[in-house]
Amino acid sequence: MSFNSLPLEIKQTIWQLALHAAVDEPEVCIVWPIKTGGYDPISKPFLVDTAFPVLMHVCGQWREFVLSSCQQPSSPVKFRFSRQANCRVPYRHFRPSTDILYSSSMNHEEAIKCHLIDWEPGVPRTTLAAVRHLAVDWPLWMDPMDFLPELVFRACPDLEKVSVVFPSSRQAIWSCFKAPAKRCKLRRVEGADELSAVRDWDEEKVLVSMQWQVDEGAAILDEDAQSTWQNELHIHEHTMGEPGGGWFVGTAWDKKREKFCLEYEPAAFVQYKRSENGDETWVEGCEDRLIEWVDCWKNPGTLEPSPEQLAISPEEWRVNDEDGYKL
Repeated sequence: MSFNSLPLEIKQTIWQLALHAAVDEPEVCIVWPIKTGGYDPISKPFLVDTAFPVLMHVCGQWREFVLSSCQQPSSPVKFRFSRQANCRVPYRHFRPSTDILYSSSMNHEEAIKCHLIDWEPGVPRTTLAAVRHLAVDWPLWMDPMDFLPELVFRACPDLEKVSVVFPSSRQAIWSCFKAPAKRCKLRRVEGADELSAVRDWDEEKVLVSMQWQVDEGAAILDEDAQSTWQNELHIHEHTMGEPGGGWFVGTAWDKKREKFCLEYEPAAFVQYKRSENGDETWVEGCEDRLIEWVDCWKNPGTLEPSPEQLAISPEEWRVNDEDGYKL
């Protein structure tokens, strides 16, 4: 019996199962806006780009099934308009337990930084509590003590992995950069200990490898871990009336050894590109998206979204298209 001869109800059941499987691949959620001015709200809900379901490429009947199914609230995939693609593109909601959450030095203050014990960051605590894989750009990783301990202790107790993202997987580039505006993934940088370049360091120029930068951040965390934990215990006891460390329940911090239990890796973005023959390919995503340090943290208005861009609904329009990068 051929597939086409099956009853419509059975075919639709098979299509629905295939549709769910098509969007189960882990994706990267890039917190937007990519630069905040201190008061700019973080765009919600949190969404990720997905590949077009394979069903859409089989025949017109299957394509119509996908497009009609995506209108249902229970559909695993939906569509929104992309200015760059000039068509509607698929997306789904961020799954914090399997997807990767990316925040950078330009928006982490509003997105993931837990300034106080009861602080509600732009990415809600309920979402952060389920995050297992966090990605940050390398400039933010130069001072991991500024954000990671309080993030683990106050919001993200079961974090497992931190990817330190660089502008390229092929060469060491010591520059700030913009996250890709297209659908992207993170790729582990192989041989990062051999990818080195000269960079400024304490008013000197030194040869530094990408792996060294990752390891240096991890070493800083290990060195200051105990004092940071003791300070957190003190805050909980005197502010929240919770003596001892019983309030912390999670796997990212070993209370007995007073040590972070995290995996660190160097990574780089690759972005989706369709080749001339229609095949799916992935290319370097940020080598041509470098920005000046002064535009990264200073120069108010540079790289920040306009009020009109902030008003865009991410479920109707792909906000990542709205770079707002006017350099």
